[in-house]
Amino acid sequence: MANSLNLTTFRFVLSHITKACADIPEEQMREQPHGVNPPVWILGHIITTTNTVLKVIGQPTVGPAEYRDWFGPNTKLDAMPAELPSKSQLLGHLSELSERILVEVSNLTEDDLTKPNTLGFRPEQLPTMRDVFEVLLFTHPMLHVGQLSTWRRLQGLPSYLVIAKK
Repeated sequence: MANSLNLTTFRFVLSHITKACADIPEEQMREQPHGVNPPVWILGHIITTTNTVLKVIGQPTVGPAEYRDWFGPNTKLDAMPAELPSKSQLLGHLSELSERILVEVSNLTEDDLTKPNTLGFRPEQLPTMRDVFEVLLFTHPMLHVGQLSTWRRLQGLPSYLVIAKK
């Protein structure tokens, strides 16, 4: 069942997340310069919010149930446990989630996508499930890629876009 949701854009978004995290040392994943969200939270948050797509379409989510408590909207780093998933664990969950999204979302029909927003998340701005899915799969993760970019520069790391060209 093909639909018009642009999964090429989803792959593009994922490549930026992966590139932006590739050279971040594990020991810096929790660092929070000037209050900027740290990479551990950003990755966990992207996984948590993207999992919403699987949940809405009735599919099992990826990663531990605790991710919602640790990385859900409005969570704070200082309220998290001392032991959080490593960068490789988070990137592994993101990869698994991505593969699942690519399969499950491609099975949605146009009728599925044009149904009214059932999440209750900004229905006046996002009236259909297509609108919700596009925000969760494209817009929202890229907002957090911007945060990763800011975090990198505050940590003295180069732009991940420069690294990606090599």
